Amino acid sequence: MTSYYFLILLLILFADEFESKISHNLTPGNNSKRTIVVSYRDHQTLSHHTQLHLQKVHGILILVGWGTLLPIGAIIARYFREVPIKWKQWFWCHIVCQTMGYIVGTIGWCIGIWLRTLSKHFMSKLQLALTIIAFTILNLQMVSVLMRPNKEGGYGKWWNIWHHATGYAAIVMVAVSIFAGISTTKEAEKLEKAYTVIIAVLIAVAVPLQIYKFKSTIKKQFMRMATSLSLTRSQSPHTI
Repeated sequence: MTSYYFLILLLILFADEFESKISHNLTPGNNSKRTIVVSYRDHQTLSHHTQLHLQKVHGILILVGWGTLLPIGAIIARYFREVPIKWKQWFWCHIVCQTMGYIVGTIGWCIGIWLRTLSKHFMSKLQLALTIIAFTILNLQMVSVLMRPNKEGGYGKWWNIWHHATGYAAIVMVAVSIFAGISTTKEAEKLEKAYTVIIAVLIAVAVPLQIYKFKSTIKKQFMRMATSLSLTRSQSPHTI
């Protein structure tokens, strides 16, 4: 986790050094104004295609990592553990999806922060605040994984509540920040349709599984109550 903050720091320092080189080209005299214009135009011309490319990479990485892999990992953990589907490899698939989603999305987030240091017009203040909040919640989620208690400890219940709460909050904040970021891009309509399709597919998979799980849970609770009631009646003394 520390490596990501170190990468962001390097990107910011690189941007500051690049700007200092541009300002260093200022020369006294009548040619100073001309030098400023040429340096500024060259910088904009060279970085225009690069920034567009990095902007697309930034969006795709966050869309795939945070917006797709993280929800898939959550669906696997919730619906493939026991009910409605019992899959032995659910834990490792959950870990792979969550880890890869976090890494891929964080790389895209770092690229976005770097582009924001180069141009304030790349990302609005609202989108910047949403992405920082989403990234913070994701880090809290990862910290909770590292602090997972043993089965013998008495904090398992509270850890599960924290783990689930931060996980679902992170997914919601990621979705909000993605839609907020899509609205500021030139290809907003295409990206919005693509992400809407992804969200629709995930919901179409999760809703039937949730309904089936809810019915199975109610059925199990009803069977337990019936068994407990029958045992109570069998153990109670017979009255004449």
